Amino acid sequence: MGRLTILAFSVAILFSCTTEADQAQGIEKKEIRQSQLVTQKKGGIEETKTPKRASDSLKEIISDVAMSLHNWCIPIVKDMNSSTNIAAEVVEGENGYCRLDYSGYFNELRKLNTISEDFLIAEKERTSACAAFISTITWDEYMNGEAYQYGEECPEFYF
Repeated sequence: MGRLTILAFSVAILFSCTTEADQAQGIEKKEIRQSQLVTQKKGGIEETKTPKRASDSLKEIISDVAMSLHNWCIPIVKDMNSSTNIAAEVVEGENGYCRLDYSGYFNELRKLNTISEDFLIAEKERTSACAAFISTITWDEYMNGEAYQYGEECPEFYF
């Protein structure tokens, strides 16, 4: 999740900035209105351009998703008393062994209305090695373990 947060934040910054070429021409991105990019030149003269490529709208979507993740995650991380799941958590599974539970984390992501089911599937795949490893650990062993004991096998817990 730490890498995802950094990626989301980087993408958001990347797409929210004006380019050097725009700055050289004195153009500053102002806002998006109904699939038109409205720009403002120095001197207050407004110029409207319609996006020419489908990739422009894809950039907007990526930016919106990245910002939604950033705006959701950062306040939770800053609030030391928050009980909101921002990652899968280890819980007691069947027969006294651990399992990785995604339900709380995925429910929170679904509330954002910007996260696809494909992303949730990819999150499970990304953490599958950790889930497989953690399922071999007994609950008692996990609860009595040292902090960061499973960092090598499950680095996503330590961000």
